[in-house]
Amino acid sequence: MNTNNENYIALFKYEKNDNKFFITEKDESYGIIQLYKYLPEILNALEKGSVICIDNLDSGLHPILMERLVYTFQMRKRNPYGAQLLFSTYDISLLRNDPQILRRDQIWFVERHSDLSSNLYSLAEFRRSRETDFAKIYMNGLVGGVPTLSEWE
Repeated sequence: MNTNNENYIALFKYEKNDNKFFITEKDESYGIIQLYKYLPEILNALEKGSVICIDNLDSGLHPILMERLVYTFQMRKRNPYGAQLLFSTYDISLLRNDPQILRRDQIWFVERHSDLSSNLYSLAEFRRSRETDFAKIYMNGLVGGVPTLSEWE
């Protein structure tokens, strides 16, 4: 995070067991820095009810923070104007079958072909029971969208 004015420095505040401490950007994690960079756009989208697109949302971001961010867009209290978060991720923890985080119709897969074309399809197209572990189904290649690694065997 580079500012035009070197007189400013970002400090990140942490609290643990009634102790407060601050760290600078150089000591902060990559994921938090990425989230911090997107924060103005995220807050703007929530305030105006617009769409924000983030490629590789999970890049360095802890899965719990990513889940909380996605959940924020699902909550009417935090998102009263219906802003939308459109993102790509490789983090399969969001496939937990928790409709409070993501519904089946909100999860889409992209499968790229050798001719560089792609197919886009929703998890809602796959009929499974409510208890289905979607992450396991995805990792087993049953819904596509996973790399073919046969040449590495």
